[in-house]
Amino acid sequence: VIYQRNLRPSIGQNVEFNVDYNSKYFNVRGAAFYQVINNFINSYGQDTSKNGGGNATAKNMSGNLPETINIYGYEVSGNVKYKNFLGTFSVARSWPTARGHLLADTYALAATTGNVFILKADYDVRRWGLTLTWLSRFVTNMYYEGYSI
Repeated sequence: VIYQRNLRPSIGQNVEFNVDYNSKYFNVRGAAFYQVINNFINSYGQDTSKNGGGNATAKNMSGNLPETINIYGYEVSGNVKYKNFLGTFSVARSWPTARGHLLADTYALAATTGNVFILKADYDVRRWGLTLTWLSRFVTNMYYEGYSI
């Protein structure tokens, strides 16, 4: 791995607002957040040469991203409880941006996706100490021009 000279630590700040309501049979939660990251350390591969066989070789590079990363997002979720059953629904989304454009290609920060829906059902068999769970995750498509860091 090749590191940028004078590599600085990443610095992040996060603000989150939550609202929760709980009752005997259900609860609801809503959250909104904003995060800013400066000096993000980006890692990527760079082709450096060709060997005798004609195959490209790559070196891993790490360096500070000069742009500030801004991430906006929300999550809304709820649970329904009845006897041994628990049902959960949630929807969430985040918008990671750099230079005012949505991020398109990064595994460290996650690329921008559409809404994420999660459905979950639990049934508790207390006599056996067993919980049966079904979980589904759905992600909607987005078509956009994104910024690749």
